Amino acid sequence: MENKLKILVIDDQKDLTEVLNLALTQRGYVVKVATTGSEAVNICSDESFDLIITDLNMPEMDGVQLIGNIRKLNPHQRIIVATAHPWQWTPWNKRLISRDLAEEVVKHEEIKCLPKPFRMAQLMEMITETLQGNGKG
Repeated sequence: MENKLKILVIDDQKDLTEVLNLALTQRGYVVKVATTGSEAVNICSDESFDLIITDLNMPEMDGVQLIGNIRKLNPHQRIIVATAHPWQWTPWNKRLISRDLAEEVVKHEEIKCLPKPFRMAQLMEMITETLQGNGKG
């Protein structure tokens, strides 16, 4: 039996997580969904994923905090940040620096940023590049 790649999708917009779950499942991925950062951290504590796709702007625990917590569990986790505010993810952003996050949190080859709104073809291309380790974030 073939091993399917596992993806965790995290976004507080439930309709978006449902669309991504359906689209990625139809493309052969095993998908799990979380709508909060704490839910995602709990899931990541119990299982591993080939890729995580997360939003940045979420209540309770934002994407930067979430990535920091995920990196404590798996320092080399491959992550795609899908955000309507890509300016928040620039590596030189003081928001990241002020969090005192480890350098591992913003490693370019393991985190990519995809501006919302995006087309499914853009996401699929970024998933392929990220899973193959091609390109820079």
